[in-house]
Amino acid sequence: MILKEFELTFYDDDFNEVTEKFRQCVYKGVVYDTHYVSQSGNIWSTIARKFKKSNVSGKSQYPKVIIGRIDSLRQPSKTVPVHKLVANSWMEVPLPEGVTQEEWDRTPESVKALIETDYWEVDHIDTNPLNYHADNLRFMSRTANKNVYYAEQRFLQNA
Repeated sequence: MILKEFELTFYDDDFNEVTEKFRQCVYKGVVYDTHYVSQSGNIWSTIARKFKKSNVSGKSQYPKVIIGRIDSLRQPSKTVPVHKLVANSWMEVPLPEGVTQEEWDRTPESVKALIETDYWEVDHIDTNPLNYHADNLRFMSRTANKNVYYAEQRFLQNA
């Protein structure tokens, strides 16, 4: 999948000039034409022409942002975890375990989208849900991700 990109220069909270590349947001196999994400997790809205603010709400510890699609006015906006936008827009999704590249190339796109959204989870390497930079994220199977989580919990309980 080839995503549109652009570069944007802006000032951060400390008034430092920053230049970042932005790519179209991808979530659950859908490309969002109205929203772009940088590797550090900044979200740019082409509709509002400004950065979107993420927030943590409810039981989830992960910052989320509201994005919407331009190609369908009837489709409601989605609230999406920022780390999943970063991972899906900037990182290569690995092949499922036991599947060769040749087999993957023959797999229908609809099946690929299902596998990519239901098989893989995005893990924070440093376990900090507020650090959603692409360098801190990795794809893991749901089983492996749960094993890492439980190992971390046991470590914290014994510390």
